[in-house]
Amino acid sequence: MQKQQEISYQKFEKKRPRWTKRLRRGLEYYSLRGGIVLGNCLSLEVLQFLGRCLGRSAYYLLWKDRGIVEQQLALVFKDIPASQRKKWTNECFLHYGQMLFEILGVERWFDQSNQRIRVYGESLLKEGYERGKGTIVLGAHIGNWELLTYYFERTGYSAKVAVTPIYDERLNEFFVKLRQRGGITLIPRGAPQAAREILLCFKQNEIFFVIIDQDTDVSSMFIPFFDIPALTPIVAASLALKTGALVLSAMVIRQPHGQFDIQIERVGVFEKKKPNRRDLYEVSLQFNQHLEKIIRRYPSQWAWFHRRWKHRPSAKDLQFLKEMNSFEN
Repeated sequence: MQKQQEISYQKFEKKRPRWTKRLRRGLEYYSLRGGIVLGNCLSLEVLQFLGRCLGRSAYYLLWKDRGIVEQQLALVFKDIPASQRKKWTNECFLHYGQMLFEILGVERWFDQSNQRIRVYGESLLKEGYERGKGTIVLGAHIGNWELLTYYFERTGYSAKVAVTPIYDERLNEFFVKLRQRGGITLIPRGAPQAAREILLCFKQNEIFFVIIDQDTDVSSMFIPFFDIPALTPIVAASLALKTGALVLSAMVIRQPHGQFDIQIERVGVFEKKKPNRRDLYEVSLQFNQHLEKIIRRYPSQWAWFHRRWKHRPSAKDLQFLKEMNSFEN
């Protein structure tokens, strides 16, 4: 594994006066409302063009965010030429600019998108349902992941999604309405009934959708991610071991000419009656390695802006990782 000391985000910290917080959030909210009006009027092609314009501007203006992307790409793809990494950085900004504008008009264009959306591996959802133990679907911040709730609504399967509430109530309300559709139920992380709702999901043979590719304030362990110790949520591994549910992954990958591929892949079954810390580590490692393969296929579509390795392992954590590495060998 790479040394954690190689990673530092200090020079990219955004030191803004506190009084600007309310102003920024207000601007974000009203910009979103104005954007929804545009989204309901413009074609997807125009929205994507505007998104690329926004992404291109952000690439030059948001130098700190660009710096985080460049640093993390250099850590993960150190053997790739710098010119290629720079190209991926630019494409990453263009992609997320497009994604923002696509979301603004998604209510209209997705319902008319049969020729834009291709689905691969849909039969795996049926396999999970027929097993009768529920299904775990791993997601990641890659491609346009917001489209997954629209897709799952079409399948007719009931699904629950664990989400982190957004810092602004108005923005949070918008995204709740965006994501909670048909048979989709949102479970706010940290809510009093969250654990009960998640367990009920498996008893009712539903789909539990969870994203584990970010450093968040949930129950986590340090697991190698691209060979670098990364604080990784363990809820997916814990549930997979305890329930015996089939584990899949589902990603919405951007393709040329405004098309998207929904790629559903089998990860495995990992049932064990009394899982211990080593079991959680090994299964979480397999999950991380599965996500790594997908990110390597589409490096410019992952959220490199997120400080994936911001928390550093303690001496105790490093000792455990060393023991696990010896065990694997």
